[in-house]
Amino acid sequence: MGPNPRKADVLPTGAPLTLGGISIGSVDVITIIASCALMFALQRIVFHTRIGTAMRAVSWNPSVAALMGVNVDRVISFTFVLGSVLAAVAGILYSAKYAKVEPLMA
Repeated sequence: MGPNPRKADVLPTGAPLTLGGISIGSVDVITIIASCALMFALQRIVFHTRIGTAMRAVSWNPSVAALMGVNVDRVISFTFVLGSVLAAVAGILYSAKYAKVEPLMA
């Protein structure tokens, strides 16, 4: 331990894949797949679930959504949790790619 930055291997690194002259690493492939899966999941949540409908209603007009029976506080809390989960996954994927995390990174 100590104040010095340390390297942490989160995802396995292997030989890069070469497709048509383009070299892409395994971490990049995992990042792209995870990002696409999360975007698809977010799209399904927002457009195909009751909480997604409530999120859209609250974003449009919270007072009218409350009059229609939507629990505005619950929807806002769910939205913050969802955003926090996505930010956490983004941080994990970033640290897997660059393998050096410091407290003052930004």
